[in-house]
Amino acid sequence: MKRIFIATVAVLALVAGGCARGTSDNTGGTTMTTTAAAAATAAATTTFSPTPPQGSYRAFADVAYNDLLALFWDSASNHIQPTSAGIVGSANGMTWEHATMVFAMDSYWRLTGDDSVKTLLAQEWTNFIKKIGQGRLTGNFGSPHNIAIDDAGWGAMSYMVYYRASGDTDALSYTKQLVQNVYAHHADGSTANGLFYNEDRTYKSMPMIAIMCAALDYMQTTGDTSLLADTVNVYNWIQTHMLVNGPTTVENGLAPGQPYTYDFNNQLYWMDYNVSRDGRGEYNGPDGATRSTFQVAEAGSVSSLFANMGMSVVGARLYKLTGDTKYLTQAVGTVNALMDAPFYFNGSVFVNDRDAWADGSFAGWWASEALTLPGVPDTAKARLLATADSIMQNARVIGVGYKAEWSGGNAWTNVGSVPEQIMTSSNTANMVMAAALGAQ
Repeated sequence: MKRIFIATVAVLALVAGGCARGTSDNTGGTTMTTTAAAAATAAATTTFSPTPPQGSYRAFADVAYNDLLALFWDSASNHIQPTSAGIVGSANGMTWEHATMVFAMDSYWRLTGDDSVKTLLAQEWTNFIKKIGQGRLTGNFGSPHNIAIDDAGWGAMSYMVYYRASGDTDALSYTKQLVQNVYAHHADGSTANGLFYNEDRTYKSMPMIAIMCAALDYMQTTGDTSLLADTVNVYNWIQTHMLVNGPTTVENGLAPGQPYTYDFNNQLYWMDYNVSRDGRGEYNGPDGATRSTFQVAEAGSVSSLFANMGMSVVGARLYKLTGDTKYLTQAVGTVNALMDAPFYFNGSVFVNDRDAWADGSFAGWWASEALTLPGVPDTAKARLLATADSIMQNARVIGVGYKAEWSGGNAWTNVGSVPEQIMTSSNTANMVMAAALGAQ
C-alpha cells in the first residue's frame, strides 16, 4: 500500500500527523500533544501482565486484549484514543486506524462472548466514529476518511462490528451506503472491470476485498442481497486478473502491442494490478509479474497475506450466502495454496509480508470462517498457533505494543511500522486472537 514513512522511530513516536497514504484531519506537529503525553503516562503507570507460557492461546488473547486497551483506549472519553500515523495524540485522525483495533476487539468478543467488549465497541461508535457524520463516513472520496479504497473498506467492515455491538441501525445503513458508493465511484466503468485503488485511477489493488467482505457481512446479516451482483462482479474480476495461475499472457503489458507472459502458478493472489501507473514498467496486468521470482518477503511482497486470507473469507461467505460449491472450492483452495507456499513461513510462523498495518486484518474471520471449512488442512491451524507462540515471545514489547516482525528482527521497524502505532500493534494482536479462535 502507498505510504509516507517517517524516517526514525524516535521521531515517529513524537509526530502526531502525516502518514498512511496521505493525510489526517489535522496538520499534526513535532511535539507530543497533551493527550499523547497523558496516554504515555497512563501506559507507564499500568501494570502489564507477564507473557503466559507457550501454548496458552486463550491467555495470550486475554493479555493482548488488555494490552491494546491499556495502550490505546481512552477510559475518560470512552473511545479509542485519537491517532494520526497510528500514534496516540492527534484529534480526529483517520478512522481506518481505529478500525484495525476494532477488528482485534471483535475477534476477542467472538472468542469470549464478554459483554464488556461489546460495550466498549458500542462506545467507540457512539462517542467517536458516528460523530464524524454520515457524509464523511459513507463518501467524500479522495479525502478523509475515505482517501482510497482500503480506507473505505476497513471502515465498512468496522461499521458492521459497530452494528452488532450497538444495535444502531445507522451503522448498518452506513455500511450499505458506503459499499454502494465505492462500487459506483471506484469501478472501472463497471464493477465487472474491477475497482480502482484511489482517485488517480491508474491501478487496482486487493484492499477491494475489504469492501466485498463488508458487503457479504451486510447481506448475511440482513438478507438484503442487493449488493450481490456487484460483489460477484468484483470477485470474478479478481479470479480472472489477480489469481496467480500462469502461464498467463498480458496483452499490451510492456507497451502497446508488446505483450509478456509470466509462468508463476501458485494459486495465490497478486497485490496490485497496474493500468497506467507511474514508475512501473508493467501495464494492464499484475505488478511484479515481470520479475524473475515471485517475491514474498517480510516488508516487501508482490502478494499479501491479508489478500490471501481475505479471499478465503470472501469465498466462504459467498458459499454460505449462495450455496454454490465453486466458492467453497476457491476458499479451501486458497488456504491450501497458502500452506503450500514456503516463502510465506519462517519455519511454521507466518511472514508478515506486504503491509504491517493490514496483514492481520482478516485473521480472526479467517480462523472462524475459512479454517472451519471441509477440506482445510490441519497445518493451517497449527501454523496459526505457532505464529501466536512466536509473537508473544518475539514481538510483544511490554508497555509499548506489538511489533510487526512476528519471528523477531527489525525489518518493519526499520521502515517505519512500529509497535507504538495502533495499526501495527492491532494487526499483530489480531493474529494472536485468531490463534485463540482456532484453538477452541
